[in-house]
Amino acid sequence: MYHTNRTRLNDNWRFQFEDEAAEWVTLPHTWNALDTMELDPAQHYRRGTGWYERPLSLPSSSHRRRFIHFEAAAMTAQVWLDDVFLGGHVGGYTPFAFELPATGHNVRVAVDNSPDPNLIPSDMSDLFLYGGLTRNVWLYETGAVRLIKLQVHSTALADQVEIVVTGCVDGHSPDTLFELIISDENGRVVSRATAEINEDCFSIELPPVADPQLWSPDNPVLYEVNGRLRCSGDLSDDVTERIGFRTFNFPEGGPFYLNGERILLRGTHRHEDWADRGSAVPDEWSRRELAQIKAAGFNFLRLGHYPQADAVLDACDELGLIVWEEITWCRGGVGGDLFKKQARQMLAEMIDHHFNRPSVIFWSMGNELDWESDHPHTTDDDVFAFLGELHELSHQLDPVRLTALRRYDR
Repeated sequence: MYHTNRTRLNDNWRFQFEDEAAEWVTLPHTWNALDTMELDPAQHYRRGTGWYERPLSLPSSSHRRRFIHFEAAAMTAQVWLDDVFLGGHVGGYTPFAFELPATGHNVRVAVDNSPDPNLIPSDMSDLFLYGGLTRNVWLYETGAVRLIKLQVHSTALADQVEIVVTGCVDGHSPDTLFELIISDENGRVVSRATAEINEDCFSIELPPVADPQLWSPDNPVLYEVNGRLRCSGDLSDDVTERIGFRTFNFPEGGPFYLNGERILLRGTHRHEDWADRGSAVPDEWSRRELAQIKAAGFNFLRLGHYPQADAVLDACDELGLIVWEEITWCRGGVGGDLFKKQARQMLAEMIDHHFNRPSVIFWSMGNELDWESDHPHTTDDDVFAFLGELHELSHQLDPVRLTALRRYDR
């Protein structure tokens, strides 16, 4: 879900890692882009806290709210505007946003990739835990009420698609209307509805979409969803999302079916990791890479071992790549209550953020869970039990998609 009134804030960041010299950088950025190949042990794979600071001009207005949105901060982040602490986030691969005070001059972000056994992925994983603001940062504004969640639940039948939209807002206004419009690829409106919003969360049933075109690798048709919140007649928030209609079935012991037709999954695996950039991959590079994967004859992509950038999922939707997206539980066993709380949060954020993606059909619970553990007092029974818990949580958050797992014999 994209807020249409947004501005990219990738330029003009002053960066300093620990007590090293400061430099000016452009996002996406990681301080580990080159040092993972460094032969000098003192300079190899630096782990710790990097500080990012950027001037921010906020016009004074009592009628507008402003938010700063981070697509990712690896692996944990704390954010200030001047001396006002806005909040923190745990996990290096899912987005988060904070509301900004009415006035301020500098946004400051402390990003930390220090080893932490309570944070996934484990240091036993076969990937670097790059530190930095590794994806885009955005500024957007709204009126008194903001849309914070929009999920499109569709059921494709023989000649139509039934649609229910659920969502949540924050902020308050005595007179709030929500309008939702679904348009086809030619801009023709195929369904629309308007409803009063009287509570923080809502559900709206839309008129069915007649004679839909179904999304597939050979015909990746996308529909545009536009949601508008109006307070006392004035536009308060405006968001867009793209969706696709498809059915799938993967019967036990059988082949995979998409839209009722058997399809052979021809797949590969993709890390968000480029030479001399680490995980700070520009959007256009990712789009080019995904186009090469499609051109090579693939129709399936495993995104391992973590949720990847919006640009990656945009490309998969557009190109017709069926996606397996994975939570960052990679090796290292299972820890205690804090470990489990943070892992559940990361799974929920992944599913919530990419819920509307037609390309995503599999939510993966993890990778190589039979590895040696960071937590010596836990057992394989503990791993198996928590895996089951994540499986159940996934189906609570998304009853339709399938769960998946790579290499765990039990």
